Amino acid sequence: MPGADGMLEGLVVEDLSSFTVFAREKDQLRWVKDLLQDFGPERELKRTPKSLIFRKSLAGRVLFVKAYARGRGFRRLAEFFRVPRALRVMANYLSFSSAGFLTQVPLGGWVLRGGFFSWGSGLVFDWLPPEKKASQVFLRILASSEDPEPYLRLLLLYLRRMHEAGFYLRDPKVSNFFCLPEGVLLVDLDSLKRFRGKVPYGKRRRNLEVLARSLERLGLTGALEMVVSLYEKLLPQGEET
Repeated sequence: MPGADGMLEGLVVEDLSSFTVFAREKDQLRWVKDLLQDFGPERELKRTPKSLIFRKSLAGRVLFVKAYARGRGFRRLAEFFRVPRALRVMANYLSFSSAGFLTQVPLGGWVLRGGFFSWGSGLVFDWLPPEKKASQVFLRILASSEDPEPYLRLLLLYLRRMHEAGFYLRDPKVSNFFCLPEGVLLVDLDSLKRFRGKVPYGKRRRNLEVLARSLERLGLTGALEMVVSLYEKLLPQGEET
């Protein structure tokens, strides 16, 4: 796996006949291996030409699986020289978590070494309850006419901390946040990028617009004005988006 050695450092790695499997801890490897022995969705959540997302129950544990497709033709040849996508995304989660942000770090994953399996790499997560998604929380708030501002403030505090630490996510829509007893959690870090300094204001504004559009789709009127206003109040004095 070209360029992957540094990303595998600190992970438990095992080579199988057709796959390299990896995990944060040795006992978590079994979930990846068991999944590959019985691959296929219990409930398919999303399928695109590039990925497959599904729920799977194994031995009493409910898993969330994200598989990344192999390339075709010249693209597959090009993949030979690239770090497999699952490892790049795993590195995003580990970097983000080690910086002190609450997220759902994968249990582990796999990279295809050879054979005819369609999914070249993938990640395995513990399942998070859908009712804890921030989108579901906001739907309940809007249905009850409760003030959404305190909950929105929590999401924006999280975003602001991210931006100050240099982390930028292309698609921080409300459904990518979970509201858990331990705090706000962010998932779907495939597009995570880290700047050397703080995230530039133009990109911060783009994040706020993405979040606001997702809230408007839930029925929150005036979402952009509310999001920008609250976010600016959270900035250190003299800074603005």
